[in-house]
Amino acid sequence: MPYLDEKRRGDRVPLDCAVDVKDGRSLPGGVVRDVSKKGVAVQYASDNGAVECPLEIGETVPLAMAGRSVGEGRVTRKFDGGFAVELDDEIDIKNIID
Repeated sequence: MPYLDEKRRGDRVPLDCAVDVKDGRSLPGGVVRDVSKKGVAVQYASDNGAVECPLEIGETVPLAMAGRSVGEGRVTRKFDGGFAVELDDEIDIKNIID
């Protein structure tokens, strides 16, 4: 799927890792599609296809992968079955993918 209105600045690393939105809502089944120093793309899917993302653009969300906090950021875009977050602080991708 080509990206429209490409504004992302950092190189992205493909990843297949479970992710939790840690804001008290139950959003199980999220998988990181790719990650960069300042962003994360999260995909949700069900047996029946893509799941509607309940988050709104501009909403602040804390994220955790593999039980470790990744950080907090804002939802910057929504796509079919998922969303992307621009993180408030840069992350060390090596710590996430190792």
